[in-house]
Amino acid sequence: MSGSDTSSGSHPPLWRNRNFLSLFAGLFVTNAGDSLYSVATMWLVFELSNSTFLTGVANSLLLLPFLVQIVAGPIVDRFPVQRVLLVSQAVQGAVVLVLPLAASTGHLSTGLILVTVPVLSVMTVVTDPARASIVPRIVADHQLSRGNSALATVSLGLDMVFDALGGAFVGSVIAPRLKTLPLGQLTAVSFTVGSLLWLGSVLVSSTLLTVVLFGLAWIGAGANGVLVSTVNQRVFPTDVLGRVTAIKGTAASATLPVGSLVGGTVAVIVGPSTTVALAAGGFGFVGLYHALRTPLRRLPATSDISAADFGLELESEDTE
Repeated sequence: MSGSDTSSGSHPPLWRNRNFLSLFAGLFVTNAGDSLYSVATMWLVFELSNSTFLTGVANSLLLLPFLVQIVAGPIVDRFPVQRVLLVSQAVQGAVVLVLPLAASTGHLSTGLILVTVPVLSVMTVVTDPARASIVPRIVADHQLSRGNSALATVSLGLDMVFDALGGAFVGSVIAPRLKTLPLGQLTAVSFTVGSLLWLGSVLVSSTLLTVVLFGLAWIGAGANGVLVSTVNQRVFPTDVLGRVTAIKGTAASATLPVGSLVGGTVAVIVGPSTTVALAAGGFGFVGLYHALRTPLRRLPATSDISAADFGLELESEDTE
């Protein structure tokens, strides 16, 4: 059974699909708040402590709960998705209010921020598995790529506005145009080029050019994120998508908290600019790995991909 077996005639166009528009609007509001909070938190910690190390600790705590995303998958698969999302967002809203209240009473401190950050992040980990689980249920199979692209534009586009990651938003927009290109080769080339652009953003002396190059470096990652989401939904049955997305998210996020701690420490020793330049190697590694690994390099286009391309034979849990 494929990720979605709905017929093209059972769903209206995306922008007349009330369920999809509701999901789109909800993610817009959620991601706007999350992006603003992430930026404000890192900024506050640095302003209060003047320490790149503590800033790294804060970012590590922000990312650490994503390691338990593997637990969120079964929750999303087994409980009403709408209820899970509503409860998680309500808890987030209540916890966020702690910081402005502390600031207004003169009790805002680095320690308080470091305590609230992981609580908020724990509530966030259900969002991606829930979204991945919902999309195939409310759009037709042939609409998956466009639907994922639109939702990624919300997530990554708001990151562009609030985090200055412009290339990620250009990447989510162009992803549907890339679905006919071989995924393995596309990933190898895009991440290698992204690494060079990232490194160039550190080496140039113009602030404007730095921002432009750094934004362009994220085009490949933005497009790849959309395409991989579509691959998951084509390959895996709908009733296990939450768990699959959670497991993949946990694996992908496993090194991020450690990286934040290491980055904060290295920045104290060699400076922020050199640290950012070294980070470009992450994109370079992804590109090189896909180029050298034959099974990855030979992955077909997203529009043609199937479970067989990964050597998988999957059946829904509901199948007798």
